[in-house]
Parts: sequence; structure tokens; C-alpha cells
Amino acid sequence: MPPPKRINARTVWDRKKLDRAFELIPDGDHSDHNPWDD
Repeated sequence: MPPPKRINARTVWDRKKLDRAFELIPDGDHSDHNPWDD
């Protein structure tokens, strides 16, 4: 995961970098079946 940045007293993360990192995490479910489609 990307490291956070400090802005004054706040810790923040770059939303775009988080989205890219999140896409690289395997979801563990390799099925394309969506139970909500049933």
C-alpha cells in the first residue's frame, strides 16, 4: 500500500494511489458468477 502523507496535523492517503494498489490485491474469488444475477 502507498504510504500516507502528513498535511499539518492530518494523515492522508492519495486516493488514486490507493485505488491502483487496491486493484493489485487478489480478491480470492476467480468466479465471474454474480449471485445477485440469479
